[in-house]
Amino acid sequence: MARSIKHSVFWQGSNVAGIAIIQIVYYALLARILSPDDFGLIAIAQSFLNLATLFSQVGMGPALVQHRNPSDAHLSTAFWAHCGLGLLLYVLTYLSAPTIGSFFDSDALVAILPILTIGFLFSSASASSLSMIQRSMDFRYLFIAENISFLAGMSTGLSLAYSAYGVWAIVYGSLVQQGMMLVFSVYRIRIPLGVAWSASAFKELFHFGAGLTLIRMNNYLTNSGVNLLLGRLMSLSVLGLFERSYRTMMIPGKLLGDVIDKVMFPAMSKLQDEEEALTKMYERNLSYSLLITLPLGLWLSFHAEWIVEILLGAQWLETIPALEILFLAVPIRVTMRLTDSVIRAKGLVYRSAARKFLYTLVLFAGLYWGSDHGLTGLSWVILGASVFQYINMSSLAVQRMQMSWAVQYRPFLQAVPTVVFFIIPTLLLKKFMAERTFFDQSSNAIMTIIAGICTILIVYRLCPVLLGVRSVALIAKVDLQVKKSIGFSLSRR
Repeated sequence: MARSIKHSVFWQGSNVAGIAIIQIVYYALLARILSPDDFGLIAIAQSFLNLATLFSQVGMGPALVQHRNPSDAHLSTAFWAHCGLGLLLYVLTYLSAPTIGSFFDSDALVAILPILTIGFLFSSASASSLSMIQRSMDFRYLFIAENISFLAGMSTGLSLAYSAYGVWAIVYGSLVQQGMMLVFSVYRIRIPLGVAWSASAFKELFHFGAGLTLIRMNNYLTNSGVNLLLGRLMSLSVLGLFERSYRTMMIPGKLLGDVIDKVMFPAMSKLQDEEEALTKMYERNLSYSLLITLPLGLWLSFHAEWIVEILLGAQWLETIPALEILFLAVPIRVTMRLTDSVIRAKGLVYRSAARKFLYTLVLFAGLYWGSDHGLTGLSWVILGASVFQYINMSSLAVQRMQMSWAVQYRPFLQAVPTVVFFIIPTLLLKKFMAERTFFDQSSNAIMTIIAGICTILIVYRLCPVLLGVRSVALIAKVDLQVKKSIGFSLSRR
């Protein structure tokens, strides 16, 4: 199991890193071509696409992953359920496009929605195959499939953007990406279409999937639903600024959170009946994630102006104060993905859904207040709601897994030395470079990160006890992989 997890983490980490780089470059270039109004428009349209996708899959893909022994009947039944619901929801979205456009006072939405929602027909048809690829932990294939698909979508989108297609560049780029993923997924996992529909298989999958759909409904409301609420309360331009700020904050969270969720969910599902082993795995990986995300979140917050200039450009400087606040939520949101994974692995989807509904109410009440206080007000609401949700979901894990609260707070304390040794040299170097103009912002950012990492490695070599047991263990794992790859060791031995 340990070797399988390590192998999976490597490939899924490479996969998400590759996708993140592609998306960063893609949206950095688009931000210099398209207007905030274009991003505000696509944010609303994408919200409806995400809603249709949510109901078209009804959680059956993850149910296949969580199932102890899914058969061909389970796979075939899930596929036909996905496709049938996907087609029904496409028709409903197509017919409702004029009403949606009228509600948001946008004729462009009427034209965009019927085309953009073709994408969830592709995602519905590929959902079962992708879930089985994840269940088998074949993350090397996912790395190839997803990166090629995103590159194809990026190339299409940028070509159309430079050809003055405006918001349609994002629409067609998304369709190409989803179409490619459909091809890759069904090529790898062939659906046994000859197996008859099974009512019993549907019932088994639907019980877990329905609970997961309730959770995803909450996730939808707290992500895409935010755009719909703010789209009604604010102008498209302000919504576009917030959407770019929020999505920029989500990049590191998605990068690390996707690795955690896609690898740890199937791994934890296999240990769902072994409480002690599951708790140890959970705490260990919670510590490792915080050792990475706490320094990262603080670094991003302290250097938000560099991030904006590098990723978005000078015309988006209004988002800097918002991102300084939003980046502080990165470690909280990433570790929540791990907590969510262990809760789902235990099958507690309905209890999880109830707690997430409470979070949604808190978030939306806060956003309604924050809409009168600009981007900064909205950012404080997002941060506060994230802290509330972390405590909310952690309490569920503590209660149902019979673990102590120390499992939740101990990893934060263990990460403090690493945070100190990383952040202090980066801030000192930033202050030094602020008085000089040797390099551009990208070079400055890279140099501060290198300074922080080098400081940690020096402490690791000279006095590892200062870093703490978990930090030393994580560095030792990285050290071993580096030594195997290039023959160089970071340790003193």
